[in-house]
Amino acid sequence: MSPQKWDYEDESNTVHTMPKQKTITRSKGVIAGIVLLTVLILQSAFSMPNITFAAGSSRLAKQRATLPPEWTATFTASPPAQTAVPLPTITLGGISRPTIPAISADTLNTPIPSAAIQTISEITGKQVIIDIDALSIHTGSDGSDPVIENAPRGAIKTILVEAVNVSAKQIWWYIADGYGWIPKEINGVPTVRDYTPDALNQMLQGMDDEMRSDRGNPRLHLQKGWMYYGQKNYGGAISEITIAIGMMEEAGTNNGKEYGRLYDYRGKVYLDMNDNINAIKNFTEAINFGFKEASVYNRRALAYQKSGQYPEAEVDYDEAVKLNPQYGLLYSNQGTLVDDFQADDPAQLDYYAKAIETDMYFPYSYTNRARYYRHKGDFGDHMINDYTMALSLLPHDKDIRNNRGIAYSVRQQYQLALQDFELVIQEYPDYADPYTNMGIVYANMGENQAAVDSLLKAIKLDDPKGAAYYNLGLILQRDNQYEAAIYCYNKALQLNPERRDAQLNRAQIYEMLGGLDESKIMANPSVESLILPID
Repeated sequence: MSPQKWDYEDESNTVHTMPKQKTITRSKGVIAGIVLLTVLILQSAFSMPNITFAAGSSRLAKQRATLPPEWTATFTASPPAQTAVPLPTITLGGISRPTIPAISADTLNTPIPSAAIQTISEITGKQVIIDIDALSIHTGSDGSDPVIENAPRGAIKTILVEAVNVSAKQIWWYIADGYGWIPKEINGVPTVRDYTPDALNQMLQGMDDEMRSDRGNPRLHLQKGWMYYGQKNYGGAISEITIAIGMMEEAGTNNGKEYGRLYDYRGKVYLDMNDNINAIKNFTEAINFGFKEASVYNRRALAYQKSGQYPEAEVDYDEAVKLNPQYGLLYSNQGTLVDDFQADDPAQLDYYAKAIETDMYFPYSYTNRARYYRHKGDFGDHMINDYTMALSLLPHDKDIRNNRGIAYSVRQQYQLALQDFELVIQEYPDYADPYTNMGIVYANMGENQAAVDSLLKAIKLDDPKGAAYYNLGLILQRDNQYEAAIYCYNKALQLNPERRDAQLNRAQIYEMLGGLDESKIMANPSVESLILPID
């Protein structure tokens, strides 16, 4: 009897469901096309030799894939890029909603009018600190484009794209965490400084000096709070913003929008702390004070969505789109809401296409769409194109590159997959998932000893769901090393008791052999002591 087939492990084992007591009216938007403008150009830049896979941790509870049931690969969701600054989580689940404006054929073929893209390479990933009191983030690289939100001094941003506004002879940057455009200078004055931890500490020290000479200024406490936020000192951030709110109350400030702005900032901190209850409370206070901006409704929708309150999230996303229809991120988030409600609902593709039409530089529209294709078992070129476009914007994102490697593996383009995994390992040598996935690739290529070596490396680094142990058990079982296979399956089950595949494979060995002394097997200090050389 052959062992249970290999099975790809992803992050979607826990599935969100709609609360039964709530009903949603769902209809599907119709969009005429999918935008792949820059993707085709970038595809050649990312074409590499041929491969198979494993993926990393995910902030999403739903990451399903319909994959060949042969290996366990750890798929990663499309979370925000892991930089020194936490980026907002925007890939969360979904609900279908009324129709979206269709994309015209003319729109699909229209070049970018306001900016000539200079580079999506050297500048990409550079981090900067906002160095003026408040810097507006726009939906386009033109000061006349709608404002998404204002970033306070001390906010850390990651540059994804640099563009030149030809008419204004001005350089603009498309940034993460806000996902819009900021000018490099205003009237010849730089808007940012380069980020380093020391640079941020120096700004904090300077802020303390300013506060000693201007003790009653709430703006300074907000800025200090946002510097703490950049350091992931969320308690300090909340404390400083709360002080700023109290100062305004004591001064009898009657500017409701300024009150609301502070509540919005505090809500964002709570959102990043995954304290959705307090996040919702603060965003609601902001709106009640008259701070009714698309970014606030979007963030409250995210908090609702993460809490499983999908109807409320739907209403807020719709309101955000009404307020700022040029903010592409919103349509992508609506698509994830569809996904959260029903992962195989193709209506989400309409939203991702609309998001890309509106803002082709928002990277997670591409990864969200690729996730849908993966769930449907569609590993065509369009899926690779989406991962490639996202990587052009986030070239150091280990999860996106790892997932593209998995896609190449499913396509049996093993060398391409290996190259992606090796690139991830070069940059993140302590990241276990690519080692697990390389083990799968090597096994599929018949290089069993290399597969064993890769899987053992993954086990030593991190194997929280038992994927590496399970895959190693399969190789050893097929090589008739049954005691070592039993050891691996038991370890996989210790790490993840729900692994039915490991239970079935272990049962097959017991049925075939019987009489194995499991306690003696597990008394070995590690599986290496049981493994014999493999041809």
